[in-house]
Amino acid sequence: MNTIKQLLKPEVEMRFFTSLVFFLLFLSILAPQNTFAADITVSVDRNPVSLDESFQIIFTTTESPDDDPDFTPLEQDFTILSQNSSSSSSWINGKSSKTIEWTLNVMAKQAGSLVIPSVNFGNDASQSSTILVTEGTQKKAVNSDEDLFLEVEATPRNPYLQSQVFYTMRLYTKVDISQARLNEPELADAVIERLGEDSSYNKQVNGENYSVTERRYAIFPQKSGQLTIKPLVLT
Repeated sequence: MNTIKQLLKPEVEMRFFTSLVFFLLFLSILAPQNTFAADITVSVDRNPVSLDESFQIIFTTTESPDDDPDFTPLEQDFTILSQNSSSSSSWINGKSSKTIEWTLNVMAKQAGSLVIPSVNFGNDASQSSTILVTEGTQKKAVNSDEDLFLEVEATPRNPYLQSQVFYTMRLYTKVDISQARLNEPELADAVIERLGEDSSYNKQVNGENYSVTERRYAIFPQKSGQLTIKPLVLT
């Protein structure tokens, strides 16, 4: 009798081991297959922004996300004016890479430090971020029937010799001027460097919607005294 029990014991252990293997295999089939989640970052084209200005929220990833994005959480604090997506691929040093972007043109619904919430892309999700929204500024001496006007700003107003002055130009327009050209600022006895690319957004001025092109420069005065920048000309 003991001999029969000894013969049956290995068989029972083998059946138990086989059942355990099938059980673990079954669990692995039920487990989510998307083990490596897409890393989705979020950025803005300007920060801070004014309450009466539009700005861009850009979602970027180098992997295909699980599904299309759901931008509904953004609508709590932002009005979505438009959205588009783009993708690009590159081949560097024998390795391929791709970048996928979703760009939203939005306006804030209130001033303050606002949270750009996490956005779901199926089972994937973007990071959250914050943006500072300041109170809107009302422009003066602008008629509602004025189709375009130019605004310039220089800070600081009283710089030291050879120190950096930020010079910002903003062109407001309600008409198409895509073929127009704005000359570069000219200033004797100073070094002028353009900072980055033009920034484009929308802004409300006295209740009117304008398209704004913003261009920034760094100016380094090489001479003491009052310096005058030549007027900018749009042709």
